[in-house]
Amino acid sequence: LVWCQTVGTDEAASLEALVNQVGATERAPVHACETPALFARWLFAQPRGEVDPGVVLVVGWREAKPCAMAIEAARTGDTQQMRPDARRPTLPEAIGGPRPRECAVAVKTMIIKVGGRPLQRDRALHWARGEGRGMMRGVEIKVASNDSDLKNLTVSALSVARTKRGRSGSALVSL
Repeated sequence: LVWCQTVGTDEAASLEALVNQVGATERAPVHACETPALFARWLFAQPRGEVDPGVVLVVGWREAKPCAMAIEAARTGDTQQMRPDARRPTLPEAIGGPRPRECAVAVKTMIIKVGGRPLQRDRALHWARGEGRGMMRGVEIKVASNDSDLKNLTVSALSVARTKRGRSGSALVSL
């Protein structure tokens, strides 16, 4: 489970409790990234290519597109659309045979946490069905309108990811 959302001090405690609860329930390690740049650094340190995606990425609405851009860059090897970052590691070579045009990355599911406003939810759903899906082929995108939705979607996505991996350990790199 990777969490990428800039939070204020009022929201930080409740979000941390939710992440800890979901992580403890699913026995999933939790990696928190406060910014999309930190997420990109983490993602670029992960294996790519013939890998079994299993990471559930939870993002705020503001972080969705920059994180999607990092996923797209890792999948395609094209980092030109990303903001410069001297601390971001060089993208590793794809694992497995000849490098395809696009390859798999660690992230299997992105869950976008939006506020309680219906307009924000509608915008996130519209983006997920259009531009988001185009950028992140192979990554499932879901939208959570409240903490209950977020918990249910996260637990469900982690369960599916674990079932597909057969409870084996992962080869993810932490920074």
